[in-house]
Amino acid sequence: TEHMLQERYSYKDEIAQALKKYEEKAAKSEIIKEPLLLEKRISLNFEGATDEETLEMIVKILQEHHIKATFFIPAMEIAENENIAKLVLNNGHDMQNYTLTGTRHMHEWEAEDVIAELCRSEAIYKKYYGYCPKIVKFNATKLTDDLLYEAGACGLSNVVSSDRYLNYTSFSKEETVKDYVRALPYGAIVSIKLSGYLDETEYTGNTEAALDKKAGLNTEEKESLAESNLLRVVEWIAAAIESDGYETVYVKEIEEGDLGDLSQSYTALREQNNGKEAEPINYVYTTDRKAA
Repeated sequence: TEHMLQERYSYKDEIAQALKKYEEKAAKSEIIKEPLLLEKRISLNFEGATDEETLEMIVKILQEHHIKATFFIPAMEIAENENIAKLVLNNGHDMQNYTLTGTRHMHEWEAEDVIAELCRSEAIYKKYYGYCPKIVKFNATKLTDDLLYEAGACGLSNVVSSDRYLNYTSFSKEETVKDYVRALPYGAIVSIKLSGYLDETEYTGNTEAALDKKAGLNTEEKESLAESNLLRVVEWIAAAIESDGYETVYVKEIEEGDLGDLSQSYTALREQNNGKEAEPINYVYTTDRKAA
């Protein structure tokens, strides 16, 4: 099936043009990373593939808690089931590029392979979305300069960088989720993996229970358990975001906010500081738990 899809969406001319742009270093994607905000605003993202029924339940949870999200689903999954795109877009969410297959560690690929993957994915997204995404998120991939030029050559203006990843094993208690959300900085970019494990580059110590490793479960039982726990994690996260009063925005909208007088103070202090390094503060004495 993968070979047939790649043949169907070969687009040799587009790939050749993108390769030429890459060789000329004609365009380079900018990185979207967590901004400094004064407003209580975060971006919630979903990555990877899941079945249509599970996706429908996730969308329903988001609607119930008045949350909008950005979905990064491999283009091949969209080509095989166009209802996925309709389900997400018709319910007010955004979809961006997650490459053709969502393969990990694409920084290790040759430039022509990355460009072919991105060009084919853009063609599929255009067919089923009606537009070419301008933002790409790579799966567990180091954002090297070469990769940014490769993405830029394919017409992608931005690449998302984030280090806050969750999946179906991340929480076993709702109270822990509330603490996690409460501690998020304004401007946080949070990604929930819809399937599979967290790569070692994505694991941040949130996982409480390796539910997929429970003894005595067959493959079907493990998949069912993973699905039910994914939905539970999404429900807890969505409820905590709403309860805490966060505004959710698409990742394409998350940008440095207007810091007002604070920004002017920073500028004046930087000029006054003239590059001098501050002495480290080793101890902060406080009775407030939240400060720690």
